[in-house]
Amino acid sequence: MSRTTWIGAFRALGEAVLGLVRAEVDALFEEWKRAGVELAKILALLFFALLIFVYLPFLGLFAAVDGVAAWWGWPMWAAALAVLGFAVLFLGLLGGIVAWIWNRRLEAPTASLQRRLDDHGEWWQRRVYFEQQAMESTAQSSGDEE
Repeated sequence: MSRTTWIGAFRALGEAVLGLVRAEVDALFEEWKRAGVELAKILALLFFALLIFVYLPFLGLFAAVDGVAAWWGWPMWAAALAVLGFAVLFLGLLGGIVAWIWNRRLEAPTASLQRRLDDHGEWWQRRVYFEQQAMESTAQSSGDEE
């Protein structure tokens, strides 16, 4: 091969490598752009979730306090205490119901221990049985050969 052929081959190789690097960089930037769009969506959802789960309950409590104060003619501090007491009772009842439901799903420690011991015993029984079967089949196959 002549010198010009080698130079042309190296130039073609260099251009191919540069084209590959350029394509990889473009793909990386495209991926980052998609990730940025997804991050923006996630941040928007987080903002609206905070709005719904933080701001709106406080707004509802304020409206309840104002409504109690206006309806019964109580001072704001008394209405706030009444609404706070009702909220504590409601959340306590709700928490108790959730705890009772979760407690029903829990397994007693003795039942859990018994289940584990039964599983362990069953595993050993199967292992011993299959080992015994394997030994018998090995003994039979060695007896057949003799």
